[in-house]
Amino acid sequence: MKTRNLFGILLLFLCAATFGSCKDDKDEDKDGNKTSYPLIFEKDYYEVRCDAGTTLQPISCNDYGLLELKVGDANILDARTYIIENGSPHSAGYIILKGLQKGETTLNVTDKKTNQHADLTVKVVDNYLGFEVKDTNHPLFQKQNVGFMFLIDNAAKDFYLFGKKPPHNQLAKGTYSFSVESNVPYLTLTITDGEGSPVPYKFNLLNNSSNTYAVLNTYFHLDWPTETAASLGLSENMVYMLMKEDATGYEVGFAISPAIEVPDKVLK
Repeated sequence: MKTRNLFGILLLFLCAATFGSCKDDKDEDKDGNKTSYPLIFEKDYYEVRCDAGTTLQPISCNDYGLLELKVGDANILDARTYIIENGSPHSAGYIILKGLQKGETTLNVTDKKTNQHADLTVKVVDNYLGFEVKDTNHPLFQKQNVGFMFLIDNAAKDFYLFGKKPPHNQLAKGTYSFSVESNVPYLTLTITDGEGSPVPYKFNLLNNSSNTYAVLNTYFHLDWPTETAASLGLSENMVYMLMKEDATGYEVGFAISPAIEVPDKVLK
């Protein structure tokens, strides 16, 4: 399938995220002195997907051009500051973290204006893709009030179902598999963490957009042929996924976004 537009799709998701900026160091106090702001992050532990970029921003700092980054193990994590050129002395931007291989390391951030330090722990986990449930009549998703599904790109092919509301409690875990039968793509979800024998649910993925197939193709290395995307794909601007269980006719509709994250300390 065509995947060359995937980077643009993911970039749109990233651009849609809220990019705050550090305070402008032109701000002055009542005596006319330039104001300094403390270096503050929302938390001191972050998870990053392997082979994927994550944006990180302090709650407070002085200028992105004055942030110095030091990674404990450069084989695990790449970290750099991205500056948004805005024509002013103040540098807006954000920090980009990219997981290079699974593991845990430290990231030290220094604001050179105040010489304040922040020591962050960063864990690199398997890459994955998040799906937000938008509409469903399937009992598996209705009964447990499922809000999110995550397919993990690992050897075990793990998937997770989480609830709708924070803290997004884990509702079920299992394995997934993709297949193509008579030119029909399928996703099979098998619940493995319940009592008794594993329960499989097989959904066809017909009538999704070519963008949807491209995302699945790239994230999960499916090597689906280009002509399959052309014949099955519908033209649409948003990336959604519809899956239908042939045996029952039940359906589940998702919005796909790399911005949807698994809660911390679930993945190993």
